[in-house]
Amino acid sequence: MKAVYEKKKNLRFSAVISDGFKGYPPMFHPHCEIIYVLNGQVDMMVDGYPKTLQKGETVFVFPYTVHRYESAPDAKLVVLLFDAPMTGIFKNELQ
Repeated sequence: MKAVYEKKKNLRFSAVISDGFKGYPPMFHPHCEIIYVLNGQVDMMVDGYPKTLQKGETVFVFPYTVHRYESAPDAKLVVLLFDAPMTGIFKNELQ
């Protein structure tokens, strides 16, 4: 399956608590992404490496890195998306 480029216009920062996570096919985007598992677990793949995140675990996805999430109807997650320039002096390292 090919990865989809996802570009959200005018997105600088987004924070969502996702209850009953639907999952996403392989994608990549120019934003940094942080996922924190509040409850349950979620299977994911980042840059070809599979991982199961459990309650209390966090993943950081760098910009333009292919990643996907499996459906996790019993999971509760915090999903943060933000522009790399918001990281200040670390912007160049992230891109």
